[in-house]
Amino acid sequence: MRYFSKKIRLFCLTLALLMAFAPSALAASGFRLNAQEQAMIEMVNSDRARYGRSALTLDLELCALAREKSSDMLNNNYFAHESPTLGSASDLLTANGVSFRSVGENIARYRSIEHAQAALLSSDGHRRNLLSRSYTHLGVGVALDENGFVYVTQLFVRR
Repeated sequence: MRYFSKKIRLFCLTLALLMAFAPSALAASGFRLNAQEQAMIEMVNSDRARYGRSALTLDLELCALAREKSSDMLNNNYFAHESPTLGSASDLLTANGVSFRSVGENIARYRSIEHAQAALLSSDGHRRNLLSRSYTHLGVGVALDENGFVYVTQLFVRR
């Protein structure tokens, strides 16, 4: 447990330093992660550490796009990897000028981010994205519906 706590503290310190010394255009424009997105990012990297994987680098641009995808699913009443308005994850990144070599996407709709993360980790395909050594960057977006359910999008990118 002590090792786990040190990893979380190190991740949070690294994230704070990155935000302080290398603010992105999104940070400058006022984009901020909400509490659920922050918690889910911590869960993803905690799960990766538990399975001996390195932490993924947080990317605010990917977070903004992941939030856009989650909101799109909520507002357009669908749940699918292929959006009728945004296309696939690679379409979304390309349309927004994000360079990448590969992209993976996990989506979930559950009563909480904790339930969503547990379900993603228990699914073979989603777990492969979560634990892949090939991805380097992570973006998480969460949208909340009127009943308190969360729509979650996790974008995994290799640059």
